[in-house]
Amino acid sequence: QSYENVKLEFEKNNFRLDDCYANIWIDETFQIRWKKYEESKFIIKYKDIKFTKYSSDGKLSKQPFITEWIQDEFIRKYNEMEVICPPNICKENVFNLWNGCSSSHFEQINSKEVIEDFEFIKNHILKIFNENEEYANILYTFIGSILQNPSIKIPILPIIISEEGVGKSFIRQLIDVLIGNTYTFSTSKPSKHLFDDFNDILENKIFGCFEEFPQELYDTYNSELKDLITNESFSLHCKFKSIVPKINQLNFLALTNNDIKLKSGNRRLWIYKNSKFHIISPSKWLS
Repeated sequence: QSYENVKLEFEKNNFRLDDCYANIWIDETFQIRWKKYEESKFIIKYKDIKFTKYSSDGKLSKQPFITEWIQDEFIRKYNEMEVICPPNICKENVFNLWNGCSSSHFEQINSKEVIEDFEFIKNHILKIFNENEEYANILYTFIGSILQNPSIKIPILPIIISEEGVGKSFIRQLIDVLIGNTYTFSTSKPSKHLFDDFNDILENKIFGCFEEFPQELYDTYNSELKDLITNESFSLHCKFKSIVPKINQLNFLALTNNDIKLKSGNRRLWIYKNSKFHIISPSKWLS
C-alpha cells in the first residue's frame, strides 16, 4: 500500500495532540476510549507498520510508516480532546470524545426475560421510595433528561437518604450503565474531589454521584456547590496544568446514610429520606 493509503486508514484511530499522540477506539459499550503516548512510545507501538515506496533506482521497497507520518506536516491533529454534547459546538481544533449515551446504542429487545428484569428494576427503585410512585417518577424524569438532553443542566441535586443496605447504590450503577462510565464518576469524598486544590475528577464528565453527602459539604461549600449545579461553565484545575474554563454539562446525584440539616430558603437540593429498611442486591441485572 502507498503511504497515503496507509495514512488514511491509520488516522481513523490515531492523531497528534499538542504535546503527545493519541490512539482512540470504541469499546463494547459504544464509548470512545483513548490512550495518550509520548512520541518515543508511539513510534514503538507502530514500528511494524510499513508502506511501499519506489526507491531512486526504480525498485519497490517497504518503508517504516510511523517515522514518515510523524514528520508529515499534514497529519490529523488537534489541540485537545473534550466531551462536547450537542447542541454545544465543538471547536475545529478539539477532538470530540462524545459518542452518545451507551443506552442510545442499545438494541431493543422485548423478550419475556428482559421485561421481567425491567419490572424488577422498577420495583426495586419503587421500594427505595417506599412505594411512592410520584417520587420514583421524579427520579425517572431526572435520569431521562440526562439521557435525552445530556448538555442541559438540571438545576437541582437529588439526595436520597436511607440506612445502609437498602440498595440505593444500584441507582448509581444503573445510571453508569445507561450513560456509559467514560462520562460518569462517583466519589465518597465530594468536598475533597470537587473543591480542594484540584478537581480533575470532573474532566470530560456529564454525571457525578456523591456516595456520601457529609454535612461539611453543605456548611462549607454551599455557594460553590450551588454554582456547580446551576452555572453554565466551571473552572477545571488538573494537576500540573493551568486552570481552564469549561462548559458545564454536569448533573449530580447524592446517596447517603446521614441526615442533612439545611438552611431555610434552599432551592437546589431535593431530599428524599427512606424510612424503611429492606436489603436488596440487584447488581446481577446490570450485566
